[in-house]
Amino acid sequence: MPFFKKSKNKKENSAAAPPPVPADTSSEITPDKETDSRESGVIAFSAQTLLQELQSRQAEYPQDLEFIQSRLPEIMEICGQHAENPEPADAAVRILLSPDRMTAFLYLLPPTDGGAEPEENDIISAAQDAGITTGIDMDLLKQIYQHRSYYCVFPIARGTPPVDGENGKIVDHFSRIRQIHLQEDSRGSINYKDLNLFQNIEAGDVICDIIPPGDGTDGTDVLGHAVPAKKGNAPVIPQGKNTVLNEEKTALTAKVSGEISFQNDVFRVASRLTIPGSVDGSVGNLDFAGDILVMDDICRGFTGHAGGNVIVYGMVENASVTAGEDIEIRKGMNGSGGGFLKAGGNVSSLFLEHVRVTANGNVSSETIINSNIICGGSVLALSGRGTIIGGNISASKSVEARKIGTPSNNETRITIGQAVQEEKNTEHLSAELEEAVKTLEKIRLNYRYLTEQPSVPENKKEIFNILSEQKALYEKKVKDLNEQIDKMLRAKPNYSKCRVKSDIIYGVTEISLNHSHLIIKDTKEHCNIYYKDAELVLGTF
Repeated sequence: MPFFKKSKNKKENSAAAPPPVPADTSSEITPDKETDSRESGVIAFSAQTLLQELQSRQAEYPQDLEFIQSRLPEIMEICGQHAENPEPADAAVRILLSPDRMTAFLYLLPPTDGGAEPEENDIISAAQDAGITTGIDMDLLKQIYQHRSYYCVFPIARGTPPVDGENGKIVDHFSRIRQIHLQEDSRGSINYKDLNLFQNIEAGDVICDIIPPGDGTDGTDVLGHAVPAKKGNAPVIPQGKNTVLNEEKTALTAKVSGEISFQNDVFRVASRLTIPGSVDGSVGNLDFAGDILVMDDICRGFTGHAGGNVIVYGMVENASVTAGEDIEIRKGMNGSGGGFLKAGGNVSSLFLEHVRVTANGNVSSETIINSNIICGGSVLALSGRGTIIGGNISASKSVEARKIGTPSNNETRITIGQAVQEEKNTEHLSAELEEAVKTLEKIRLNYRYLTEQPSVPENKKEIFNILSEQKALYEKKVKDLNEQIDKMLRAKPNYSKCRVKSDIIYGVTEISLNHSHLIIKDTKEHCNIYYKDAELVLGTF
């Protein structure tokens, strides 16, 4: 709908009916009396007349119509008072400002009873007098004057709205979803040695770029006042374990080499070395500060050392595996008498056969056959066959299995209540402490001699400095060793909580705790062996 409909003459104007409008646009506000043609010859006014031009722009500026409807009673009253004024009146200009001052509206009141017609400058000056300095539509003002568009409401000025800043964002360089890529060979079989289960990353690699939020662009209202823009929201930085922000805080980088994953809404880097196949001649021996993940086997004669965990999806043959934390072998280990496992935490394996195991935590397996186990926790064989046959089992806490021994009288020895390795460690530390104390005394003697001199000769000042450094070093070493030994002694197992439990124990099985020994020669069921009154007692459960 055009803004203007040009009339041929005043009489035609006065007889013309206002354009139709939607029924719900002005039904609530209709004057009690609508004028037809006035003696002055101007067009009739009504709520429809006042709103007709705004309705054509409702899609683009829906807030315009809403605002004018809210002010319509006031506007109608002013128009009615002007039209019914018994005295001659000149044409008048009225200005309305939207609440946010981003739009200025104008409506023109006609002259009555011979009053003066509006001049072009009257309309322009009215806008300027209202303080409107920005966004004035001068062409529209001229058209309003030229067409004498009385009783219609026009948006004659619009401010420049602010442009809010864009929100900051994160641009990832690594996938947040762990993906498994299976490859088929020419026969259609899946090659599980080429699985891409993990994303590897090197220390210093960029994990994601951090785009800061934008400041936005301020706007201006029709009065020339600045309208501040809103700064965008800062992105949530997905910083997790072993990740660090660069100095500019524009990128998240890996602190260590290893495996990167996205968990609990953050990126984390696990210090893991992933071997897609077996540890064999193509790989060589492994020595890694973090975790080691082997997708296949660790072959005979090779070694794997990890500062963290070792996880083997295949078998471990006659090999040596050490870990600062846990060792997990999904398919089991046959050490052929030469295999060795050593863990700072727990050891778990489907089976252990002819294996030497040392662990600070628990050792768990479905079957343990002719193996030598030393652990600081418990030895558990409770799933599957749940069998311990032969070998020497030493646990600081307990030994639990479904079956212990064999009807063929394969001798099985079990020791609870002490970790032999811990005792050996204590003896070793005690010997080391003794040597450190002797060395410290010698250093102190020489140091004391030099400090008692009136002055240290120039040629002995360097010796004095070395002695000072060594004295401090060995004092710290002695202190640390004492603390370690004290900690080990205080960690001595509580004998009352030590147990050997099994559904069946076959002879010959020897069980020891402290200085007490119990030999089971005949088959016993539902055995619960515990320590009471300095003796091992065979009970039931």
